[in-house]
Amino acid sequence: MTSPNRADNEDIRANAAITKFLEYYVDPARPFDYAVMVEGPWGSGKTHLVKEFLKTSTSKPLYVTLNGVSSTEQIDQEFYRQLHPVLSHPGMRIAGAIARSVAKGALKMDFSKDESGTINISLPDIDLTKELANPRERLLIFDDLERCKMPISEVMGYINGFVEHDGLKVFVLANEAEIRANGEPRYAEIKEKLIGQTLIVSAPGGEAFDAFLGQVSNRKTQDYLKRHKDAVLALHDQGGRGNLRTLKHAMWDFEKIGSQFEERHWSKEASVLKIMKVTMAITMEARAGNLNEADLSSLIGTGINRAMLAHVRKEKTKIDEIDERYPQVDFDDALLSANLLSSILLRGEMQGPDIVGALDASKDYANPGAQPLWLEAMRVFNSDDLTCERIAGEVESAFAQREFTVRGEFMHIVGLRLWFAKIGLIPKKTDEVVIECKAYLDDLARKGLLETSLDRLKAIEPANTYGGYVIVESETEEWRQVAIYYDQVAKTVEQRQYPAIARNLVARLPTDPDGFLFDLAVNAVRTSPYWDHPVLASFPPDEYAKMVFTALPEIQSRAIEVLHSRHSNRLVDSLLPEKPWIAKVKAELEKLMVTAKPMTRYRLGSLIARNLDPLLPEEETTTGT
Repeated sequence: MTSPNRADNEDIRANAAITKFLEYYVDPARPFDYAVMVEGPWGSGKTHLVKEFLKTSTSKPLYVTLNGVSSTEQIDQEFYRQLHPVLSHPGMRIAGAIARSVAKGALKMDFSKDESGTINISLPDIDLTKELANPRERLLIFDDLERCKMPISEVMGYINGFVEHDGLKVFVLANEAEIRANGEPRYAEIKEKLIGQTLIVSAPGGEAFDAFLGQVSNRKTQDYLKRHKDAVLALHDQGGRGNLRTLKHAMWDFEKIGSQFEERHWSKEASVLKIMKVTMAITMEARAGNLNEADLSSLIGTGINRAMLAHVRKEKTKIDEIDERYPQVDFDDALLSANLLSSILLRGEMQGPDIVGALDASKDYANPGAQPLWLEAMRVFNSDDLTCERIAGEVESAFAQREFTVRGEFMHIVGLRLWFAKIGLIPKKTDEVVIECKAYLDDLARKGLLETSLDRLKAIEPANTYGGYVIVESETEEWRQVAIYYDQVAKTVEQRQYPAIARNLVARLPTDPDGFLFDLAVNAVRTSPYWDHPVLASFPPDEYAKMVFTALPEIQSRAIEVLHSRHSNRLVDSLLPEKPWIAKVKAELEKLMVTAKPMTRYRLGSLIARNLDPLLPEEETTTGT
């Protein structure tokens, strides 16, 4: 096992000195009229240090956490419970309350000669001098002072009663930075009267690492962390902010991912190290409240974009600062996408198969030639000139052959070609690239190869992201021109398909009414491919009305109700072309209803009034007879 580093040794010595002072303070032979504060940030190991001290101390502690405590009575009850566990059982609480000694009075803590500087505080309701045979042997411990819901002045006045009037020894565990940040009035004055010694706890990461390592149950992960202890502690030193709990959770988060690795993944030590560093850095930033899902998307795989924009930005962004905080972490070479890392580390989802799939497709694990060309091209920033020229040539050749038909891949290539043109890697100007990319889209549309939203599920990634990577040059006007043109061409292609889609849907309605609903309206069963496409507007309204009129009653209901489900309470502008179509369907149905028998006429009239009329302007909602 790696020996402690210099900083760890200093922390260990500092904490040992604290323990020595605590031994001196609690000695019953030494009376003191002040309390001791053990201070440090949340997660720095204050409670752990005190509990370790108590294991060898002869003191008889009463411990209470002030986290969430809103009254001194709650503290009294906790002390009484610890002193009288039998009487504190549910059936004995009344007897216990009667048995308690009560000594009420008033305590004055004078801060100045001015009367306005005096705070009146009730003495503790529990008189520990009567409860204990030898009060000097008893030690009171108040943890989490900063999280108490009572005013700090009130709780510290309460504690002062035990010190000043009862002569008891008291430890107060606190995060003073948080108390001061909350703007507690007169905290410094009150502390000066109560606290005679403040002991600042240091966080020896090496000691904590060894303890936390035993809590990592996956053997492969445990062994890996043990081999790379120095790297783990370096990361914690940079981002842990003195919080040992953050170190523990970072190790656990890496275990979540590492537990899904297969032997071929573990066999590449350096590749796993990349993942470990990225994982732990993300966890530490997230637990510090400094990183959310949007931030993570802006951090992973965006180094090229940020490097190109650095010269035009006047100030560093939060993402720049995170990147610089961890100089040994390459957020552009994480091997796992921002979306996948978000789901695991920020949303707490387990994505075992996705982790394996992402690693196997990464440059570190993919078979030669299996890496997508757009992804290989994105990484030329750190490649030698010959490699850059080779990859740029392959991109141009594949572009000329129209090999990119997936929208995300094509838009990556657009950004890359704009970048290559700017830096002179290809002999073109950026406006030439824009013209060529638009012609490319026209070719794909003409050949029926253009991917539209009808060909894929709705993307969960932002428009300027694909495959977990932000697209190079996607912030430029040239790239946006191509993106807008793509959407225009795709919309034209989609609209050509609407008549065939609508006819297929209506033909399926009599035999598959559920599928008809699920395809057209948002539902909790599956994705609706046409929820925002006005496909029905391309179907003749008189044909739809005749189909409804002659259908079985349950099909009539579904055919009309689905229109209401599709359009009600939804602000989807793309569906507006169907509103006039619905009005025409209603008018055609009302013509047919004139000759219908009573029940059909009544049923259709009710269905129209309940489902179609609320969707239409008032002048188009005349009721049929």
